[in-house]
Amino acid sequence: MFKILIYCYSEGVRTSREIEKMCKYDLRILYLIEGKKSPDNSTINRFRNKLALFVEKILYLNNQYLLENDFIDASSIYIDGTKIEANSNNYTFVWKKSVIKFKSLHKAFKL
Repeated sequence: MFKILIYCYSEGVRTSREIEKMCKYDLRILYLIEGKKSPDNSTINRFRNKLALFVEKILYLNNQYLLENDFIDASSIYIDGTKIEANSNNYTFVWKKSVIKFKSLHKAFKL
């Protein structure tokens, strides 16, 4: 089940109903399931809730495995600061001049 979630998250699928649909029709996930019955959305949600308790430990063990087998080098650590614009609404940005103007008006009315 964990490998199904990892694959679906990497494909941008987050909801349990869409994951359930992918488990039934996507050949790549059918390969991961290995001929077993595909899980329904409540099973996926229960697994995710239980998984939340162990995510930090799983990631730690994964990093340890990668370090021990020389897949990664711990001499340098990089943090990705990439900013990606969300596509929620075209008018959610704020102009700097508007913020400055609003703050000055707010200070004027506060006095």
